Amino acid sequence: MQGTSVHVKFDDGTDITQWSGSATLAVADFVSVSGDFAFERSSTTNGDVTTTEILVAVANTNIFLGANANTNRATGVKITGAKLGLVIRAFDDVSTSTQSDATYAFLAEGSAALVGIDGLHLSGSLSARVNRMGAPIDKTIDVNGTLVRVKFDTAAEVVQLSGDVSLQIADFVTVSGAFAFESVSETMGTKTTTRITAAAADIDIFMGANAGTEEATGVQITGAKLGLVMRSVTDTAAPTQEESKYALVAEGAAALIGVDGLTVTGRLAARVNRMGAPVDETIYVRNTPVRIKFDDSSDIAQFAGNVSLQVADFVSVSGSFAFESESKTVGTATTTVITAAAADIDIFLGANAGAANAVGVSISDASFGLVLQKVDDTSLSTQADSTYALWPRVPRHWSVSMG
Repeated sequence: MQGTSVHVKFDDGTDITQWSGSATLAVADFVSVSGDFAFERSSTTNGDVTTTEILVAVANTNIFLGANANTNRATGVKITGAKLGLVIRAFDDVSTSTQSDATYAFLAEGSAALVGIDGLHLSGSLSARVNRMGAPIDKTIDVNGTLVRVKFDTAAEVVQLSGDVSLQIADFVTVSGAFAFESVSETMGTKTTTRITAAAADIDIFMGANAGTEEATGVQITGAKLGLVMRSVTDTAAPTQEESKYALVAEGAAALIGVDGLTVTGRLAARVNRMGAPVDETIYVRNTPVRIKFDDSSDIAQFAGNVSLQVADFVSVSGSFAFESESKTVGTATTTVITAAAADIDIFLGANAGAANAVGVSISDASFGLVLQKVDDTSLSTQADSTYALWPRVPRHWSVSMG
């Protein structure tokens, strides 16, 4: 090579082969990985067995779980800007004619996104973790100066896409917590159906204004378990493809935040069906089943449950409530209005509501309406407090409790 010097340097006598380039790696039926790959191969011999180890470092990685990867029809969960470390081991035993399969493990982490599903937006961090070594492993790989530790403490097979994320469901609710994702595809004739599921435990679900901030005002479910199923269908015989769809169910403890004088206790559930069809699927969240069941194809977005609403020291309202939220921005001001409606409820005015020694006025079979409003103006340094109004509709029959 005229005019060019190449420094060939190896510090020891280990058999090493290195090469690099841009590539896409499909990991079984799990994920697709694309980015800038660098490979290093080394071999060691102990008796009759030669172990070949290939270390793979991947920078600027995109990892995809779902259907139609790297096309404009891609539908699924994506990790972007990740760094990935991969270890592959192969064994050659000259004393036997039957060789064991090669094994591998990898770990990657990056920014989370959800693509191809209208109405769902995912943010946060996700990691992809796979151990198919059949053994514990602890290996550190240098990815462009950043060390990626591929570490599994046991020989258990692990195939996991998980992390702490926030899921925004259209203009309905925000869900935040630790999620785990899986994907399964099935082909029948010209049609391939991909089912992506998400399971989450101990999550928070929020409906209202300023989610995740000190200014948050609205209804919250805490400590919830969530099951989410997303479905993508690709038919190679069809000129156009149907849109991807989803349904979810979550339930947990109810709370009302950011509104002085109002307290909510009890249980609430978030239920969404955007499948356009009946749904009956069960997803396991930490070995606990979460049933996603809708009996018909109605488009449903519900935030409802049995709760008790305490209005300052004035009145207690208990029964089945349903909540809705709507936001509108005009200029620099965004107004969020949360409404609650309840029928066949119990209303109590007095002391010690719900106790044997309650003293006051008790009303049964009533209906009830509540409106909460929060206005946020980006042109102001100080925001106004949230406000509310409520009105009961009282039947003719009521009673007085004297303890």
